[in-house]
Amino acid sequence: LAEGMSVGDVGRNSPRPEGLLSLANMGVSNHAFLGIATAFLLILSAVFSFILLVRNAGKTFRESIALFLLALLSAFVICLALGVNGPLNGAVMDLARKVVPKYSMIRQPVKIYCLLPSIIAVIYVLMSEMFIALSGRKKTTLFLVIALGVVMAVEYRMKISPTVCILDKEQDAYSAVSQDAQARGVDPRVVVIPLWPGDSHWTSLY
Repeated sequence: LAEGMSVGDVGRNSPRPEGLLSLANMGVSNHAFLGIATAFLLILSAVFSFILLVRNAGKTFRESIALFLLALLSAFVICLALGVNGPLNGAVMDLARKVVPKYSMIRQPVKIYCLLPSIIAVIYVLMSEMFIALSGRKKTTLFLVIALGVVMAVEYRMKISPTVCILDKEQDAYSAVSQDAQARGVDPRVVVIPLWPGDSHWTSLY
């Protein structure tokens, strides 16, 4: 592990670009799901900020720079998340593995998605403030922001169905440990440490 994961191992866990928008069951590629609404927000932020920078809109110039850089950063994160299936056969991931310490130890490239919620939240706020500053239509902007958020929520609900692992209230294995302890005159104590989701065949590990 200290020497890093092989590119082949990373490749087996790299989502395909179709997984960014597809609602279909695509295995590993489902992990990279971004959604049409979120993709629209990111593309809009890049185009909107670029147009403002070209026009040199002094009223929101600094915000435009920040928004454009955040849009680029989100694109960079998405390219990293695709691993070997990213642009130019995973050139962004290859660069990160060479430059970023310990990055070569990551087997599932989509883990970098943990950065996206924070980036998208700031983009959301900047876009809203800039629309209000340029148009003066606070209520209209608020409506559009809420509408986009609702569409995002619906889209993610259609794609993602989180499960909860609930331990049985009674478990024969724990009872056997307790009875054995009592037979030997020892206080029956059991520590249960679930190491894997309950719906996985790897559950036998614990």
